[in-house]
Amino acid sequence: MSNLFYMGAGVSFEEKRAWIYAVVAVGVPLAYFATVLGRVQAVGVTEVAYVRPMLIAIGVVAALGLTLADYENFWIANALYLAFVLDALTSSVTKIVAYRRGL
Repeated sequence: MSNLFYMGAGVSFEEKRAWIYAVVAVGVPLAYFATVLGRVQAVGVTEVAYVRPMLIAIGVVAALGLTLADYENFWIANALYLAFVLDALTSSVTKIVAYRRGL
């Protein structure tokens, strides 16, 4: 068991990328659900703010996918930027709609 996660010199680059992808595939949803479910206890399911954590999680996964596909840093950085722009835009629209409806 102690050698299970040992990535010695004999491990290929592709296998290391597969391990990273597996860790992110488990870690990002866990962080998302921990964040969202932590908020459910305070405000209830119908009022929980889940859009921002979801967009951040999607941005992280998109950037990782571009990295694993060997895209240039320019595209990876712009994918992350796009995720944050979409986050800001949806957050702003949601707040404006809530203010207009008197919520």
